[in-house]
Amino acid sequence: MNIYIDFQFKIKKDEVISKLSYYNKFLKPNECNLIFNSLLPVLYEYANPYGVFKSEKNSKISVTDKYDYTIFCAVTLGNSISKKIDELFDKKDIKSALVLDSMAVFYLFEVASQLFEKIYKKASKLNLGLTPRISPGNKNFPLKYQKYIIDILKNEGPLDIKAEESFMLNPIYSMAYLYGADSKLALNKLDHSCDNCKNKDSCNIKKGLI
Repeated sequence: MNIYIDFQFKIKKDEVISKLSYYNKFLKPNECNLIFNSLLPVLYEYANPYGVFKSEKNSKISVTDKYDYTIFCAVTLGNSISKKIDELFDKKDIKSALVLDSMAVFYLFEVASQLFEKIYKKASKLNLGLTPRISPGNKNFPLKYQKYIIDILKNEGPLDIKAEESFMLNPIYSMAYLYGADSKLALNKLDHSCDNCKNKDSCNIKKGLI
């Protein structure tokens, strides 16, 4: 299993503020900007990014069984950031809690993108192309596969992510997903496609993920 903790701290302010426009009657853009700036050190302190992946040949999962390899992946920001956000909600500092939550979501996707770069480098050296990211809960891939992915990865080594009975992940700011890998696939860097996402028409953050 490949384990990484050396992720760059990168987050795009304009994308976070754009997502928060949903709350524009309660949270104005200028206010978002000030809160974002004040919370950057908080996100840096409390988010502990961690990413893992492993490849498996001839997987029986229906969404990747036509490819030679399935790459199982998980990323998380750890528990500390979710506890900090809960603390802000408990203190009734709702605006800061909402902004920090959005910052954490975007940083989680940034960590997943950086993990993809590491996977891409390894796969390209083997002349293996990759599918876009395949996430449980999207079209033809039930949410229950989050637990399956986590179990596969835990069999290979320590992983501080748990799938609950509801198949949701704990810590909250975590993701489990797959890529198909095959020599017949083109060598491209398309990490994410919105085509099969059930939320693609209402998503506020897809622009920053493609």
